[in-house]
Amino acid sequence: LKSTMTVAGVAASPLGQPAMYEYRYSDPSSADFGKIDKPSFLWAGGLYLLTITRLVGFCDDEWNISVSRTRPEGLDTVRFSFSFGAKKDVVIAKVSSGAACMVLDGKRVASRILPLDGGKAKTCDIVPGKADAPCLEKANAIIQSVSYSKGRLSVILLSFKGHRINVSVNAPKAAKYVLVDRKSVQTVDTQQRDDGRVNLKIMFTGTQTMQNLIIQF
Repeated sequence: LKSTMTVAGVAASPLGQPAMYEYRYSDPSSADFGKIDKPSFLWAGGLYLLTITRLVGFCDDEWNISVSRTRPEGLDTVRFSFSFGAKKDVVIAKVSSGAACMVLDGKRVASRILPLDGGKAKTCDIVPGKADAPCLEKANAIIQSVSYSKGRLSVILLSFKGHRINVSVNAPKAAKYVLVDRKSVQTVDTQQRDDGRVNLKIMFTGTQTMQNLIIQF
């Protein structure tokens, strides 16, 4: 990125120009070396922004926006703004362990996934998680809300009828029981982590309405 897409990098090319581009002639023996083709491609600018957001740990898919567990070791605390509902000032602290969670407008949320009900929040901080608290890490369903109190993690989510939902939770210990809409979930895979915590992989079938996933520890 520094060698090809910054002003300094482009200026180092004989025929370069500061722009987001589709193609740059990179053969030093060519008379067109450094020349930039199609300098107004917006998807190329989008690629640059996508690379930056991935480096700092922000991820998105067809379901949610989330924060990755890992990012380059050379990055310290990162600050940027992000629009999701309201514009948010985002601060991602340098977390050495895999445990981290979101804090929206000062309220801790036991999740790496940004829930829809956090859309109005104006600040989003990613901070070290509490050792005794679980954290929602992945879900192939739209996450409406996440709450945790007195050993119970509650997740409101939405997908579609017949969808095979997979939810991953980083937890301090195995779950006592798991419910979806008050019915017991039998497919719960518990795997021990090197740091003493466990990964819970929960699988169940989606419906056409909101579902309430309850994990009791």
